[in-house]
Amino acid sequence: MPLTGKETVKLALENGWVEVLQRGSCHHFKKEVFSYLVTIPVHENEDLGL
Repeated sequence: MPLTGKETVKLALENGWVEVLQRGSCHHFKKEVFSYLVTIPVHENEDLGL
């Protein structure tokens, strides 16, 4: 079942990711053990296909 952007953001926060930046509809997350950012687009209730 595909997830929406809002659902994906909720899962990221529950799994230890920290939101470090938001620009428009894109939320950027970082986790201490990784050196990169993960970007999750949140466009209303549009499915991300994950």
